[in-house]
Amino acid sequence: MTKSKPMETRRKSDFRLRLPFSWLTLILIGSAAALHVPDTSSLKKQYRVLERVAGKPSLLHRVERGDTLFLELSWRGNRIEGLTYRQKVPFEDGPFHAITSEHSQGATWHELPDESAIPLRDRFPGLEQHWFLQGFEQTGWLGSGLDGHTFYLTFLQTPPDEPELVTDELRLQPGLLAYLDTSSLWLRGGCGGKDTTCFLPLREKRWKLYVEGRPLQRLRLEHESGESLQDIRETFFAISPEQHAEYAADLSGILFMEAQVFLMRVAQSFPRLLTWPSWQMQSLNKGHVPVPRFRELLANPPSAPFPLPALALDLPDGHLEVSLDFAGRFFLSVTAIPGRKTR
Repeated sequence: MTKSKPMETRRKSDFRLRLPFSWLTLILIGSAAALHVPDTSSLKKQYRVLERVAGKPSLLHRVERGDTLFLELSWRGNRIEGLTYRQKVPFEDGPFHAITSEHSQGATWHELPDESAIPLRDRFPGLEQHWFLQGFEQTGWLGSGLDGHTFYLTFLQTPPDEPELVTDELRLQPGLLAYLDTSSLWLRGGCGGKDTTCFLPLREKRWKLYVEGRPLQRLRLEHESGESLQDIRETFFAISPEQHAEYAADLSGILFMEAQVFLMRVAQSFPRLLTWPSWQMQSLNKGHVPVPRFRELLANPPSAPFPLPALALDLPDGHLEVSLDFAGRFFLSVTAIPGRKTR
């Protein structure tokens, strides 16, 4: 495992953790249970027990690649309420993703704003990042940070604080154009045209943002996921007319869920773009593309490559659409309504 830099020279960005999004994988809201906690018999097969409290394991450890990983267990009665992993070196992406996947049971981790970690640092010293786990009625929490000379990951069954929801309708963030013009996180690219400005995010690959008009007339965000829809493409052009109605209904539901995942990814990567946070996007239940639209596409597919509509939603000051093509590219388009000022 890569050795860490001296603690006095380390910066927050040196050990900032990122959770991957799995594109084109359905997130079935309702299939996930609460935060998964292995039973003690399973833990004893992986760790050595160092300490017990009231007869229950409270501190365990194991050695991997010469580094020691400690696991602390906090109990409430006969139930494990929380787990904390500690080690002297930063958590690398592979082990971090393995640990978080094991405890999530397929539910979604949503990173919370950095500033919301500040009130929690009395309880969790050195807390830098934290995530909210969203499944079906159950939740969980993950916090990471540097406490003295120890890097830690803390998982709790019950979040110390519930994330806030936006009560207003989904829309573009106020002052978006001014933010893009002045932000060091977005660079002007050479991919624009007449009356169109192209922006490229500094820290995210495979994204392009196009802005048309001043004031804003249309915004278009593109993402290359790197995963194709070849199976859907083959079925789309091979399915018999007798199966169009059933397959059109399937497409309407499947692509809407893909649009949800995409909007969650957008909200997580670019929180200054839309007003809803990623954990609220997961509960979005409006914007299904009508089934007759897919029946029409199946009956008369365009000859040229075309995007599949995934979501269409009216906003207070415009119209939002999500689409994706067979190459796996996602598109978010927001069009302003003439006469209504976008904030």
